[in-house]
Amino acid sequence: MRAQAVASAGHPVAGWKVAIGPEGMPVAAPLLDIANAESHNEVRRQNSNPVAVEVEIAFRLGSDIVPGRSYSREDIRRRVDSVHIGVELIGPRLVEGDKAPFPLFLADRLGNGGYVVGPELESGAIDLLMSGSEPLPAMSVCVDGREILNVRPHHPNGDPLAPLVAYANAQIDQLGGLRRGQFVTTGSLCGVLPVSKPQMLCIEWLRKLLVRFG
Repeated sequence: MRAQAVASAGHPVAGWKVAIGPEGMPVAAPLLDIANAESHNEVRRQNSNPVAVEVEIAFRLGSDIVPGRSYSREDIRRRVDSVHIGVELIGPRLVEGDKAPFPLFLADRLGNGGYVVGPELESGAIDLLMSGSEPLPAMSVCVDGREILNVRPHHPNGDPLAPLVAYANAQIDQLGGLRRGQFVTTGSLCGVLPVSKPQMLCIEWLRKLLVRFG
């Protein structure tokens, strides 16, 4: 976490990638490069060549989550101002990527190379993902017009808020913590999707999001 702070010096923290790491330890990595496509559902990423992408759910914080306090799930949910579909761009600086020893991978911001915040979803999307019920709509992902995925989304922790609740109660970053207005993403809804310099990525799940790579 100290290495993250040194490497991120001079860059404003726009959000956080939080996860439950080995042995159940909550961890976080700063999101330094966020493109916003909330209003127009489309964004162009210049000079961006991710090795993979993850379609995720992201939360915008409506208030600070102060370290050193105890938070319940309901406490955290009340601090979520809005829920969005998002796309994480995976671009590790390490040759080994996520195969590196975990502390080194964590220092590399958990492989994050950028993030796109998409249109807002109904807050009930959280409960929809948790239920795993039959009405859960399928997610479609296309690269350059070719569908590469069509599945019912699933969060690896079951509850997409779980990693955020865990980290809120064990914050150890050295970049100011979880702040109002920041976006927090907590894990992929469809796993890691390798890409090879796509020209256009199209995601459809509850809303539609287009990411064009320049």
